[in-house]
Amino acid sequence: MRAWLNIIIVGTFKFPSGEAAAVRVRTLAKGLKEAGGRVRALSTYRIVEDEKKLYPAGERTWKGVDYEFINCVPTSADLSFAKRAANYATRCLKAYSRVKALIKAQQCDSIIVYGQSFALSAALLLLAKLYRKPLLLEVCEWVPPSHFKGGLLNPEYWGFWAALRVIGPHCQGIIAISTYIKNKYATSRVPCLLIPSIYDFSEVSLQRRDQGPSDLFEIVYAGIGKKNDGLTHLLTAIKLVASEGCPIVLRILGANGNSGLGANELQVCDEDELLQDRVFFMGWVSDEAYHNILSSAHCLVLPRLDGQTSRASFPTRLPEYLATGVPVLTSSTGDIPLYLEAGVHAEIVPSGKARDLADGLLRLWKDPERANTIGHQGQKRAAEVFDYSMHTQNLFSFIQKARKDISA
Repeated sequence: MRAWLNIIIVGTFKFPSGEAAAVRVRTLAKGLKEAGGRVRALSTYRIVEDEKKLYPAGERTWKGVDYEFINCVPTSADLSFAKRAANYATRCLKAYSRVKALIKAQQCDSIIVYGQSFALSAALLLLAKLYRKPLLLEVCEWVPPSHFKGGLLNPEYWGFWAALRVIGPHCQGIIAISTYIKNKYATSRVPCLLIPSIYDFSEVSLQRRDQGPSDLFEIVYAGIGKKNDGLTHLLTAIKLVASEGCPIVLRILGANGNSGLGANELQVCDEDELLQDRVFFMGWVSDEAYHNILSSAHCLVLPRLDGQTSRASFPTRLPEYLATGVPVLTSSTGDIPLYLEAGVHAEIVPSGKARDLADGLLRLWKDPERANTIGHQGQKRAAEVFDYSMHTQNLFSFIQKARKDISA
């Protein structure tokens, strides 16, 4: 009997590079391959015209993981809702047909659906039941209607809701990123596996040069400034810290402030004398530059506003931050306190108040020795609880049990 399984991961994500979804999927795929799986990633990501060279159609391989984009002809970024819906329906149909072909070719033993698309997950659930293949739903968020433009009037919300509430309980398993999501399925009979954000610690050095006295106190935020990220509170905290004599400098990676979620914050900084020379919007940088900037900082900041979105999710960047050995300042939202002890593994402050963020930054600035100790302890703790290998081995066993159960 063969020792490996054919595992298909299907959903809307970039691969292998991209944002949080790409990081999550590629890390799961790599771990499942190492555990004994033959993994294929099928993406229904809508490729726009200027991305077609980055994400070409057809089959590709990344570190032993096969992947392909089930894309239509690359489109412009500003399609109407009707055209986006039609484009997505076509991609879902192609994904369904591709998975069916893989099943018939005996190249699919189990299916993982990433993301909360009712159309895609419903189609694949029917296919899985028809051919008696386990289907697992990977749930990384549970957002309220206000997350969608138009709220309850937005059809995308109801598709999201139906995937979680209708499809989820009929799967062979749920992969939950948080206890909030796991608890949502507590009353159903569907098995649930908790996997927080994970990271490949074998790719980083566990050595870091301690930070000593410096003319500047450099901190880094990486992200695009989503509503629950607390970037506005962070800017207020920078002003409070600067007013107490700290030579603080904030570098923002990801958001460039020219448009989108960081535009308002850039305007605030341009109009404020305390922030003008202390906050720098750097936009997207190369992977090498990104890691160099993180590892050379005095503190990495990950503020989070409390609320359903934050409690249901788990910050993708947290394990990555901790892996650098740089002290991390974050908020006590969601599952973060379940994995990290405040003042030991990270500087963890209450959520929602700029004053608390400022006090945390001041503590790290005033006591570099304590900051260095927190950085080292955080790095060590992260390797214990967020390393991908342990979690993906558990996932592999979870899939094996699902296969056994569906065959019984």
